[in-house]
Parts: sequence; C-alpha cells; structure tokens
Amino acid sequence: MRSASGIMAAGGALLALGVGLGAYSAHGAAPGLTAAELAALDTALNYHLVHGLGLVILGLARKAWPSGALLPLAAWLLLAGIALFSGGIYARTLLGLVPPAPLVPIGGTCFLLGWSVFTLAAWRMR
Repeated sequence: MRSASGIMAAGGALLALGVGLGAYSAHGAAPGLTAAELAALDTALNYHLVHGLGLVILGLARKAWPSGALLPLAAWLLLAGIALFSGGIYARTLLGLVPPAPLVPIGGTCFLLGWSVFTLAAWRMR
C-alpha cells in the first residue's frame, strides 16, 4: 500500500465495509444489544468511517506529494487503527468475542500515530 491508488482503494473498500456494518447494526444486530453495546458500536463505526475517509485523503496527498515517504506509514497506521480499535469493538459487540484487553487502546494509539506521521509528512513538504 505504497501507491496513491492502493491507499485510496483501501480507503474505499473500508468505507464500503463500514456502510455495510452500519446497516447491519441498525437493522440486524440492534435487538440483541444493550444501550452500552450500541453506543460502543456507534463509536467503532464512526471511527471506522472517519479513518476510511482519512485513507482516501492520504491517497490524494500521496498523489500530490509523490516524494512524501512517510505517507504510506501513516496509511498503514490508520489501517491498523481501524482493524484494532473498530475491529475489537465489532468482535465484542457483534460476535460476542472478548478480544485481548489492549487491542482497542492500541488501535486508538495507531490512529494518533497515523495522524501525527501525516502531520510530520505535511510539515516536511512545505
């Protein structure tokens, strides 16, 4: 996922997945979930969709700044954040699995690091 098109394609695929999971949670999963689980699921979906859009933005930035060597790292960190943060919450709320405790916070840290790396890359390109 080094190319602009690869980063944007990953973002688009994750956005489609997020819309599908949102529809499922609104129409299929909701009856069996508690209010707290629904709130957690909503948070996971919001972060998933926002960071999917972030991947599209990173792909566009990669296209505009082909020499931005840090942009693929930022993209991988956002991808890891979606998998760990949102994926951990999905596993717990939709599948009833209990993921290892640090997965969700590590995913949140990946989001923070991804945007920090993007900021550094943008700063270097000025």
